[in-house]
Amino acid sequence: VIRTIVILLLLSCAAQGQILDNSECSVFSDDPFFNSRFIDNNRICMIHGEISDKRLKDIIRETEKEINYSFDPQGRLVKKEEYLKLPGDMMDTAIVVYLYDDQDRLVCMRKNDGYGFFSYYYEYNEEGFITSEKYCRNPEMTAETPLGTEVPGKEFVIASETYQYERINDTLVKRKTFNNYGKQYQETFMYWNNLGYKVKEETRLLITNKRITVE
Repeated sequence: VIRTIVILLLLSCAAQGQILDNSECSVFSDDPFFNSRFIDNNRICMIHGEISDKRLKDIIRETEKEINYSFDPQGRLVKKEEYLKLPGDMMDTAIVVYLYDDQDRLVCMRKNDGYGFFSYYYEYNEEGFITSEKYCRNPEMTAETPLGTEVPGKEFVIASETYQYERINDTLVKRKTFNNYGKQYQETFMYWNNLGYKVKEETRLLITNKRITVE
């Protein structure tokens, strides 16, 4: 199924810049993918969209899904809310909350499911690459829980990964991925073009030698 999001936002054709930032190949994923400078310059605080689906050899069909993107005064994405209309005026809501450090780096991405909220925490090196990722659950957490105020003893680490990097040249970086036990299980080669956009990732799983390429 190909997912299409129709953004219901009227912008001047003369506006400078680009609203989407696909430098990390993350457009329409759960990762932040809006150009924060463009959002800030145009004083956008929310974008509302409708979601349509398209199957192979089929037309684009409307769904009962809607989506809201909310931004802070710096133009950073701080919340994504996806709604599914259900029979009987019921509504199913999926929420993603984004928290940043003072260098505008995403340090926590918080989501909800049928069991409550869970979080992904990120740490970075000096080049801005993620060096640690933790997946945690906290039954006391809500979408509005500020970073650093989680109830002690209530948050459980479900899984974690750490990363090491080796810069081969200006456009190629090798990343090693380690599991909870500190064992490396995959390596990834990440490629950028001369404009600074990521263009390809080649990953090899060390145990099975399976290779995955994303362009």
